[in-house]
Amino acid sequence: MSSKFIDAHEAARWVASGDTVCTVGMTLIGAAESILSAIEARFLTAGEPRDLTLLHAAGQSDRQRGIQHFAHPGMVTRLIGSHWGLAPRWMAMINNNEVEAVPAAGADRSSL
Repeated sequence: MSSKFIDAHEAARWVASGDTVCTVGMTLIGAAESILSAIEARFLTAGEPRDLTLLHAAGQSDRQRGIQHFAHPGMVTRLIGSHWGLAPRWMAMINNNEVEAVPAAGADRSSL
């Protein structure tokens, strides 16, 4: 019987430039940390995936992990979420207009 499981690095290869990535959970509860880290590693070494839309329902970070893995110029062009209080790199990118930030409650689904 073949395995139905893949490792984090294989999962990271499934994310293409321009895709929308959605994470679930709050703080780091429910975060797929190993997959988020593997996607970041792929971006830092190969330059892709890039121009992602990142959608999260609640602040999914502890100031270092979680969605912080995606806080690199060019990796994400649109960030849709509800709280960035524990994500200082995202707050800096938002303040510097390096990423489009859309509050989750006000997101127009037709633009996703």
